[in-house]
Amino acid sequence: MVIYGWKNVFLKSIKSNKVICPYCSEKATTLFSVSSQHAHVFWIPLFPYRKPIYSLCENCNHALKFRKMPEEFKQEGRLLKTEVKAPIWQYSGLGLIAILISWLIYSGQENKRLNLDYITTPQAGDIYEFKTQSNFYSTLMLTEITKDSVIFRLNDYETQKISGIRDIEKTENYSLDEYSLSREEIKRMYDQGEIIDVNRE
Repeated sequence: MVIYGWKNVFLKSIKSNKVICPYCSEKATTLFSVSSQHAHVFWIPLFPYRKPIYSLCENCNHALKFRKMPEEFKQEGRLLKTEVKAPIWQYSGLGLIAILISWLIYSGQENKRLNLDYITTPQAGDIYEFKTQSNFYSTLMLTEITKDSVIFRLNDYETQKISGIRDIEKTENYSLDEYSLSREEIKRMYDQGEIIDVNRE
């Protein structure tokens, strides 16, 4: 379950010496306050999306939201709103998302680099995850490496989803029959996306 919502954070208050309260007619008694509302997921702030303005007369305690204010009140509110910025920490969720995306990009590039290295320098015990001709997924395990070829055993099981590979990748699932492919053919299969990942202990 994803927990999300919105939170209001007080930023600043100022007292205006110009406006007159429309309810008690007192001057210089109105306090203007601005806050910043941000969206959050699991209580981690993502980004601020609005800065509501309120006024409160300290003499008669009458409060007004921005849309109910007289025009001169709105002018004071707009001035306060432009002066006050949302705190940086209210963007912390976006920062975490940016870091996560950067890590995923780096991880993907590093995995591609390792896969290419494993394909060009195969070792016995390497596990290749590949897509079958019937658009299922399975694995093969290298058992011997020669100068020009690789010897391997096929997994007897297939899965409809890539995520299911971890469920079938077990030593006892491999056939005892051995097959061979040239290193060039293995490289071609990798370049064309038929071999999708290489695992090496």
